[in-house]
Amino acid sequence: MAALPDERAEKHFRSQTRFLYRDGKPIVDFVGRLEHFEEDWAEVCRHTRLAPVARAYNVTGAPVRLEEWYDAALLGVVNRRYAADFALLGYPVRERP
Repeated sequence: MAALPDERAEKHFRSQTRFLYRDGKPIVDFVGRLEHFEEDWAEVCRHTRLAPVARAYNVTGAPVRLEEWYDAALLGVVNRRYAADFALLGYPVRERP
């Protein structure tokens, strides 16, 4: 799956930037992050007529540390497959310690 280009990959394996950017430019005004759900949802509500929602989503606690879960080979696959997401959305590239 990792070798398939985004246009041929199943949507759950596509880069997030595939849905948010065209020709390297954002097609949306704001990109929220699950890590900052409360603040980012409040920002959406400020700019729309949407009302705040009751907190009813999954909270996992500590962030997942991919470098602890993946071996070096798999981490390399993830870093290559989602390089555009990491760069455009500001996430760090993870390396094995």
